[in-house]
Amino acid sequence: AEKPTVTELDGGSWGEGRRVFYSDAASCGKCHAIHGSGPKIGPDLTNLVHRDYSSVLRDIRNPSFAMNPDHLGQIILTTDGQVLTGVIR
Repeated sequence: AEKPTVTELDGGSWGEGRRVFYSDAASCGKCHAIHGSGPKIGPDLTNLVHRDYSSVLRDIRNPSFAMNPDHLGQIILTTDGQVLTGVIR
């Protein structure tokens, strides 16, 4: 089966997208894995190719729009006063 084209991505560059993903400005690659490789703070983004363009764009522009409950960050204050930040697994 032929993969459908996404008009909004015409003229885009896979390499440039990868550079932005791992850039300090975007910081996507600091939390998200792809194909199981990378940090596991946020969800693995391998499935993005199977989602519709508008929902992916929405999640990029507003990352808190739909939070995966398995990846909600927590701040914990221990009884000895230590502050821990992260995702509970």
